[in-house]
Amino acid sequence: MPTQFLWLGFSEINKKLKFDRLEDESMKDRFDEMFESIPSTSPEPLIMLDDPLINDHEGKTRTLPFSQALAWGTYGMYHESSIFFDGFHSGEGRDEERPTFCVKVLFNVEKAKRDHPAYQAVLNMLADAKFHAQNLRGVAGDLVPRHYGVWCTKTENWAGVIFCSVTEWAGNTWDEVAAVRRDMSPLSILLGRTVERLHDRGIHHNRLTNSHQLHHILFRVDKTDAGSKTRCFVIDFAEAVKEPCTRNLPILPIDTELPAETGGCEDVANLIYSLCMFEEDIEGMFASVSNSSSY
Repeated sequence: MPTQFLWLGFSEINKKLKFDRLEDESMKDRFDEMFESIPSTSPEPLIMLDDPLINDHEGKTRTLPFSQALAWGTYGMYHESSIFFDGFHSGEGRDEERPTFCVKVLFNVEKAKRDHPAYQAVLNMLADAKFHAQNLRGVAGDLVPRHYGVWCTKTENWAGVIFCSVTEWAGNTWDEVAAVRRDMSPLSILLGRTVERLHDRGIHHNRLTNSHQLHHILFRVDKTDAGSKTRCFVIDFAEAVKEPCTRNLPILPIDTELPAETGGCEDVANLIYSLCMFEEDIEGMFASVSNSSSY
């Protein structure tokens, strides 16, 4: 079974763990073909994990004290979402300007039984990985981040059983970008085109909007020979399905609110509304932001 070493580098602790890749019994015969191989710049690929992060109930990203991160999955500390870290290669080839990986971690997984509040987060991590393996390999690195599989290890009393999902680092959230950029219209169009291309393949995410707020969308600026290019990635496919899309409209700026039946596809209609592409809505949402972003 493939193994991967992760070095947890915090002020509170320095701990090196050996992870085994978690196999899906239903696809064990072709397991090696399910996920990308983790790119390595050293004989022993290490990932440096910086401060742990978590999404709160409003979808905002915040730093989590490491002591609380270790308690994830216990009855005193649980979340529907996983904890995640910005991951880096160690040694030569490390990009100091941005992370290389996103490492989502579930601690104390053995405590997350079926009736436990954290159980859904375990199911979501596994469902997302399986959907990537079965349906998203053809667009990995283009529309969705590359997925390197789900890994597991036992740490006994330190943090119990740990699951971690390792993917390509794909950038910043919509809200993070909006905080430093006034005009989001170009990124709205980029997002629309990204989701259209997924729907052209029959990929329905089903969780991009919640109360008309955008979720599971990341933007990343890549350096190119011509300067830079902004990329859009969709993440977290735990509730996604694959079926033909029935949309009637492209995801473009429209000057009126659309009922779901007009769009022909509820997923698309909800996204068009949630993008707030109307000029008055955009002005209202981003009235206090700065123009200093590189996006």
